[in-house]
Amino acid sequence: MTTYNLEKFQRTYFINNRCVNSSNVPCQIRQKLYSLSIDLYSNVLNEQIHNVLEGEIERMFTGVDYLEKVIHKLDIHTAGLNNSDFGISMAEDELEIIYQTVVHNIKEMEENIERLERIMLKV
Repeated sequence: MTTYNLEKFQRTYFINNRCVNSSNVPCQIRQKLYSLSIDLYSNVLNEQIHNVLEGEIERMFTGVDYLEKVIHKLDIHTAGLNNSDFGISMAEDELEIIYQTVVHNIKEMEENIERLERIMLKV
């Protein structure tokens, strides 16, 4: 079995005038979501509001898992490795579309986290 050190093949994403490495993005989002979860259980007493916010946080965790898989596949493909080992075959224009989609999804998740933080401050 061949193994690859993918750390050196990470993509850099430019989001809101800052750059982040592909492996850090899911980790950072998860940390924010864990923090929100702790705040939710500590501070939100209204059961209906609690359930809605909890569902939204869980949905975002699922989204981060999917995003991480897409980022990993994109890293593998752009690493210049033998992609047939991974069952991946994409043209450059497809990669660019995926890259832009990843950037859009990261921005959307960050905006949703900020929105949830504002909501939790009000309740």
